Order: sequence, then structure tokens, then C-alpha cells
Amino acid sequence: FVIINENNLKYVEAFPWAYFRQGASFAVKDSFEALATKSAFMGVYDGNGYELRIGEVAFDGSFGGLFGIVLGGSIRDLKIVGIEINHTASSDTYIGGLVGIAMALEDGEEVSTVKIENIIVSGSIKLNAAGHNAFVGGISALLYSATIKDCISIMNITVNGASEAYVGGVLAWAGDTTSIVNIVSLSKINVNFSKNGVVGSAIGLIQGTGVNGQKVYNVEGSTYVNGRLYDAPIGQNQQQISEIYKRSYNDTVSAAGGIVFGQESILDVISGLYPFA
Repeated sequence: FVIINENNLKYVEAFPWAYFRQGASFAVKDSFEALATKSAFMGVYDGNGYELRIGEVAFDGSFGGLFGIVLGGSIRDLKIVGIEINHTASSDTYIGGLVGIAMALEDGEEVSTVKIENIIVSGSIKLNAAGHNAFVGGISALLYSATIKDCISIMNITVNGASEAYVGGVLAWAGDTTSIVNIVSLSKINVNFSKNGVVGSAIGLIQGTGVNGQKVYNVEGSTYVNGRLYDAPIGQNQQQISEIYKRSYNDTVSAAGGIVFGQESILDVISGLYPFA
């Protein structure tokens, strides 16, 4: 399926196992219901380097983002601009700018892992957790048995009223055999919780020894937890990631910072997206 306008996105919901390729940049004009919140997306969405300009995204249930649930699928080469998620929870909630939760799909002995590559997400997430547990990431709340590579999050993340909170500028929670390579958080985070929390400017919690990666970047002075500045790039178990960089915004995006996506510098890639769209 070729996706060239808002109306075409309904096919993603109707045929979640299919291959989709975006054929043009376009804007979603109306309030948008998140895709794949009741049943998982298992196909391929190839953004083909184009933009998807999308405003308010609503969802029912526990999983929110452009996609709610992805099992064994692939999402790549897409720039999501101006997404706005404003949600009040009625249960434990998983929200990412791209996808709520993404996990491997097991079919007998065959395992299909999730691949998220060359993604930029800009916009905002505001969650009133209403006493429930909150899992919020700029790109994804939870990744299990997945690969995330060459991704940038430019999100304004606010979580209030959580019992427990797991929050990261790019990922809230990475587990099992997830591979993380060359991710950048230019996000701002403000989190409040009453019991427990694991928060990182780039990644919240890394769970399990199977997670590995390199080149994780975040902007210093960007994260507040229960009213206090908290500048850990990774909230827990950062020893499993090599090459972690915490810098000012200017140093992060400068040519001297050395962050490259394909043949382009990070400043070229995010042109027009910062401050927040």
C-alpha cells in the first residue's frame, strides 16, 4: 500500500500485517485516533524519508502513540512532526511518540524482532496518570527484543500523578535482547510520582543483561523529577551501553559533536523542529 494522505492511514489499521510505503509528506488535519491500539501492527511502515505532520492523537485503553502496539514489525525512515498526546489514565499506561509498546513476534521457533530505524519524532506528551503507573518515552515506552537505531526524539514530556513512573527522552524501558545504536534525546522531561520511579534523559530503565548498545546522546539540564533537576542519561543499568554523551544542546547539535545520520549532520536533520514543533 502507498500512503499519500490522511485517508490512506485507515489501511494500516485494516491490514496490520502488510507493507506500507509513504509516497509524500502530508498533514493530518483532524484529531487522529492512534493506530493499532486494540490489535498489533505486524507489518512494515516505510516512511521513505517523508514527513507526517500530525497534531492531536487520542486513544482508549493503555497503549498510545502513532501506533499503540507493534509485534515483530518494522517502522523506518519517517519524520513525525508536531504530535500532541494529552491523556488521562484509567489504568497503567504506555505512551511513546511513535509507539506505546513494541515486542518480538514469536511463531513457533521463528522469532521476528521489531526494528525502529531512522525515526525523528517532535511534539509533546502530557499524561495525567491519575494514581496509576506510567511508562512514557519520546519514541517508545517499552521495547522488548527490538532494534532501535539512528533515532531522534524532540519531545516535551510531562507526567503527573503517577504511582510509579518509568520515563525516558527516547525510551522508557528496554528489555530482553534489545539493541540500541545512535539515539539522541533533545527532549524536555518533567515527571512527578508518589512511590517509585526510574527516569533518564535518554533511557529510563534497562532490564536484563541481553540489552546492549552504543552512542546514546542527551542534553544536560533537560530533566526534572519531583521538582528537582535530574541529569542521568540512563536511569538504571547504563553500564550496558557504551559511548554515552551528556552535553549542552549547542554542543550536541554542532558539527564538532560528530553526530551523523546517513550523510547528514544532526543539525541538518532536525532543521525546523527545535524548539518544539
